Amino acid sequence: MTTAFGIWFRGFGLPTLSWPAVNGAIIFPTGSPVAQFAVGELVHTLDGLAFALLFALVVHHRIPLRNTTPGNLAKAIIYGTVLAVISAAWWVPYVAFPHSGAGVFSSGFGWKLVFGIFLWHWIYGYFLGTVYSPLPADESV
Repeated sequence: MTTAFGIWFRGFGLPTLSWPAVNGAIIFPTGSPVAQFAVGELVHTLDGLAFALLFALVVHHRIPLRNTTPGNLAKAIIYGTVLAVISAAWWVPYVAFPHSGAGVFSSGFGWKLVFGIFLWHWIYGYFLGTVYSPLPADESV
């Protein structure tokens, strides 16, 4: 769902964040746009699964909030925020678009892109927190 929202951002006045196309261009620079998107989508999906597993197995229990529905949602949004910081500060300016003038924290691309990166990761966090929402230990069956 998050990937679709990033592509739909244009409808909200934000830049389109088609991470599958960007990943595909990095991985398969000589491929056709369709091949780049297909390869990029595969890698993007695997990245999303890997980061979800990292959250569930390593990060979730280390965030000191209760395992309630709001607590789990907050944990996932915090996680999404950390991923957004990494994306805006490193991945976009140094991996996806090196030598493009992205500047510090991708700010050279304008505030809408930076906001879009954060919004995209908050949406990811929302869906992650609603899917992975364990009960508190004292309420487990």
